[in-house]
Amino acid sequence: MRILGFCHRVDHTGAPIMLYRLLSELAKRHEVELLLPTTPGEAPYLIPDYEAAGVKCIDWANMKKYDVFISNTVMSAQVILEAAGRTPILWWIHEPKSGKGMFETGMTDPAAFKCVNHVVFPTQWQAEEVYAGYLGDLSWEVVPYGLKVDTATKPRPANIPEDTFNIVQLGWFAPRKSQHVTINALGGLNNPDTHLFLLGGETTLLDYSAHCRETVAASPFLRDRVHFMGSQRAEVVNAYLQHCDLMVFPTRDDLITLSIIEAMNHERCVVSSDFGPIPETVIDGETGLLHPVGAAVVMASQIDRVIKDRDLRLRLARAGRDLVRVKHGHEAHILAMERALEKTAAMTPIKP
Repeated sequence: MRILGFCHRVDHTGAPIMLYRLLSELAKRHEVELLLPTTPGEAPYLIPDYEAAGVKCIDWANMKKYDVFISNTVMSAQVILEAAGRTPILWWIHEPKSGKGMFETGMTDPAAFKCVNHVVFPTQWQAEEVYAGYLGDLSWEVVPYGLKVDTATKPRPANIPEDTFNIVQLGWFAPRKSQHVTINALGGLNNPDTHLFLLGGETTLLDYSAHCRETVAASPFLRDRVHFMGSQRAEVVNAYLQHCDLMVFPTRDDLITLSIIEAMNHERCVVSSDFGPIPETVIDGETGLLHPVGAAVVMASQIDRVIKDRDLRLRLARAGRDLVRVKHGHEAHILAMERALEKTAAMTPIKP
């Protein structure tokens, strides 16, 4: 197949990374190109990674020369509208409720649903609970996320202290990612032997990241225990996951994200909010621990449990690893996405 991909960002954030991992695998047996956005996102960028994988990055595309166009995230709606009628289109929608909010507030155009041939969601929950009103008779399917995680041992990051309990949270700074809940939970825990490492870009919502930094700076206890690491490449993220004791994910609007799958693949215990489809993978008491959305006090108590009970933490981590390697396997995910693209390529382009 001749495949063209597009994402509104090409940086090291969740959905752009998923598209990169998919296209880099497909490039081994298909002709694959990536249409670059006008604003690439936050450095470091994935463009060198794409080119090393044999995916040509282009600024303009003749849509008619491709067998199928895979458009990534709801923020690519405008490009879908421009490509309509020229090639079959698969829309890979990652966003949870925030994506529906973008349609409702005019940030992106739901008219794109009338121009795509097929839609892929990572979870059934999205199709049934979030986007059902837009789908109508549109062809769609669920393909769960799957990752091939680099588990080769990485050097311990220099700023992770020895003989302490170290916590990591991944994700760009935004209220829905709830870094403030983690910070408040750590303050409530008041354990001098804990450290928190926040890995994620801070340039998208400056007021929110500034608020988080101000909260930390105002607390003598938190000041030396919360570390803002910014956006990092995959190998750095892997190093923090390998050498921290716990991954937290207090989201109020997300899916079974890369953060959770990566942490579980590295055999790290996960403490997460109970939002949406997350309990399908982070099963409370079996593969991780859950707390209500926004409940910093309960989150702190769950963290305290795994600090005090090492056997519990290791048991949950092992069970999480076993679950994601079956449910979110890399090869199964790539093959399912490839079949979805082949199905879409066989369809007739839809004119607006």
